[in-house]
Amino acid sequence: RSMIVEILNSIVEAPGSETDGNHAEHMMRFTELLLEKLVKKIPRCGFTQRDIYAISTAAALHDIGKSQIDHAILNKKGKLTTEEFEIIKTHTVLGEAILNNIKAYANEPLVEYARVICRSHHERFDGKGYPDGLKGDDIPVVAQVVSICDVYDALVSKRAYKPAYTHEQAMQMIRDGQCGAFNPVVMQCLEESADQLKQIVGKTEHNE
Repeated sequence: RSMIVEILNSIVEAPGSETDGNHAEHMMRFTELLLEKLVKKIPRCGFTQRDIYAISTAAALHDIGKSQIDHAILNKKGKLTTEEFEIIKTHTVLGEAILNNIKAYANEPLVEYARVICRSHHERFDGKGYPDGLKGDDIPVVAQVVSICDVYDALVSKRAYKPAYTHEQAMQMIRDGQCGAFNPVVMQCLEESADQLKQIVGKTEHNE
């Protein structure tokens, strides 16, 4: 996992990119936390500890499609135009395509989970996400978990277009629906993980 983080830091999170260098690590740790809560609430989802490890590692790959997007758009400080946002949205299918080209490991669980996560982590529970407009439980549960983790980390992290919000502000914005709709059970998992999420963010900020 450390190797994956280092690779992503040099590609997706290159100097001058929109992220602060901790995004891949946060995504792995946040996803692992929420999945551990989820399997206790919904045992029928059937995820083993090995599955959780693979899924949370795959979560670090969710934005690999952004390596194919013009950094001038990714790092734009002002509001994106409609055309620019449509380009940004393609990172979902571009990421899936990158993984589809990895033929030697196509059937590895980590790669299979990563393909699903890349394509569907911007779907929303009310059907207003992209690229497929999936709704409710039609969205793969692994993508639902990664989605809310991605939103939380984007809020508490500094970006080219915004300052970092506090943990409390981020949680309230998600509760208020300012960042889209999420599965209520996944929301519960986020709420139950709140203290740990705050600690993780605080530790990585301290280590910078």
